[in-house]
Amino acid sequence: MHEKTGLLIPCRNVAANISGLLDSLDPALLEDITEILCIDNHSADGTAQTLLDKQSKRSAAYSGKLTVIQNSRDYNYGGSLKIGFRYFVENDFDWVIVLHSDDQGDSNTILQNFKRARQEHPDSDMIIASRFEAQSDVSGYSTSRVLGNLFFNLLTRVTTGLRISDGGAAVAMTRISVLKRIPFFQITSGLHFHPQLNILIYSLPDLKIREIPLRWKDSNVGSSVRVVRYSWTLILMLVGFVFRKMAGKRGAHLFDPNDPAFDPVFAVSRSPVDAQKN
Repeated sequence: MHEKTGLLIPCRNVAANISGLLDSLDPALLEDITEILCIDNHSADGTAQTLLDKQSKRSAAYSGKLTVIQNSRDYNYGGSLKIGFRYFVENDFDWVIVLHSDDQGDSNTILQNFKRARQEHPDSDMIIASRFEAQSDVSGYSTSRVLGNLFFNLLTRVTTGLRISDGGAAVAMTRISVLKRIPFFQITSGLHFHPQLNILIYSLPDLKIREIPLRWKDSNVGSSVRVVRYSWTLILMLVGFVFRKMAGKRGAHLFDPNDPAFDPVFAVSRSPVDAQKN
């Protein structure tokens, strides 16, 4: 039986890049993708219109598979992922793959590596493309970001006891059944979304998680992440995690800030061709 696999691409101010990314996707790899969900997080550069224009392109390899969500306001990076995860949960998908909308990694290589890992390890619950797996290549990634992430990975191991090679890993393929087991809608909507999500997932018992190598570089479309501030707030998050766990807190309550009242408003535009036929 064919498993339904969703491809989730959060977008904000990437009009110059998203068109080329979609057009570059290998048709052979897209055969395994049931639906592509691009979420525009209230961009100011015409990203939403670019996506809607691509949606009407009938000759593209992704024709009939592209769904566009337009957030009514800026819900932050994590907020867009929450919306996307819930979409795939509510539409009975089996897997979700998260890709970035910039050029930090080659999308086709990532999708091919996920496909290979899934075939070689069909019992996997989650496959993470780790920037710090032994065979990964971060030579194009700034030294400050590499060092900052390595420090965070070490601190994550010390404070949580979890062996995560890339605590902030964002590019991953996850079973929907795993997402149903964690309160992802209640953790932060900010840039700490993935560190919090990964800690909660790695804390689940009996999960089979595979890590695969990733070639990663700095984005040419800019970044909203300020390394020093981001690193400092991560330290505070992990220290707070330790004390909250000692106090008996669980789930999203292990983190501050969390977002228990997240209630987004957005518009959904589906492809003229029924994506579910695939």
